[in-house]
Amino acid sequence: EHGFAIVNSALQVKADENERKNIQKGIKKSKDGERIREALSKTTIEECIKAVSTFKSGVKGHTFVTDGEKVWSIEQTSKHENITEEIDPTTLHVRTNHGHNHEDAGYSEGENLISSLNRREKAEKVLRKVKSPERIAPSLMDARKEDRKDPNNLVRATDNMRTSSQLVMDADRLRMWLYVIPEHAEFVTIENKLPKGRTPKIKVQVFEY
Repeated sequence: EHGFAIVNSALQVKADENERKNIQKGIKKSKDGERIREALSKTTIEECIKAVSTFKSGVKGHTFVTDGEKVWSIEQTSKHENITEEIDPTTLHVRTNHGHNHEDAGYSEGENLISSLNRREKAEKVLRKVKSPERIAPSLMDARKEDRKDPNNLVRATDNMRTSSQLVMDADRLRMWLYVIPEHAEFVTIENKLPKGRTPKIKVQVFEY
């Protein structure tokens, strides 16, 4: 609404993977979704970044925040204090599930680390060739191998996890593209919770592969 966009990638991966099981057991879910929504309600980029980066009460993992002109990288977990830095908006930046500034955060060894490193490298290679926001998600989809279970795929379908959708945000034009993967998710509707008479500031388009 105010021209800010936030995207996040998990570093406390096991906790992220177990969230559904925890909810079923009655354990309280992660507050990161609520924290991102709270940050997006701020009217200045400084307030938005502060809401995301506050240690313990901020958003965990890798987080990019942009106002459409500048971009900030924030990295923290419940055990790692935040490292916030302004990064070059003209350069491609990709985060997966291993630490960038905190080397011991997220996947830090073994096959999981190899997968995270490979997925980051592959995403960078694909995205360097993309010319428009509309082509981001389809290009990442096109890059996956025939073996859907390959742990190095950018769009994953392993025994333990799957990519159910892809979301692309354009902070300049206030547009969002949601791509639904039919075998893993079913699009039902967009529920409009705006007050009566309010026109959405953000245009949302939904596509199904």
